[in-house]
Amino acid sequence: MAAPIQKVIRQEPVQSPLESKHPSASEELQLLVEELHQSGILEAARAMLGAKESIAKILVEQLLRKDVLTLINNVMAAGTVLTKLDPGQLERLTEGLNAGVTEANETIERNQSISIMGLLKTLQDPDVNRALQFAIGFLKGLGKTI
Repeated sequence: MAAPIQKVIRQEPVQSPLESKHPSASEELQLLVEELHQSGILEAARAMLGAKESIAKILVEQLLRKDVLTLINNVMAAGTVLTKLDPGQLERLTEGLNAGVTEANETIERNQSISIMGLLKTLQDPDVNRALQFAIGFLKGLGKTI
């Protein structure tokens, strides 16, 4: 006769890794896919994957247009220029431009004509003189490079 069973080993059912570790994550993933399906985004994404060669061809054609290439080159050139500028100087310049535009708008709103004597008096203003020195220096530097 066989020996009697002394110990009973129970086996627990094994769950999938998604169910056992993160049941809420799998539920959220299912809800996300359902939302994408209901809104039509999932179908559009599948259609785009099916037409990837046509889409790639259109994209390349658009990128190779002369005006797009010019834009890309201009953005790259502007990026190169911006990397050479001192951030402190650029910040002061943009603040000055903002203040200048504000002052110019206020001057236009006053709608006053300026006489020759008024112009000469304005040239003696330290702020105007500093801006003129900056403009002359800018023009000199620009002239050297063009």
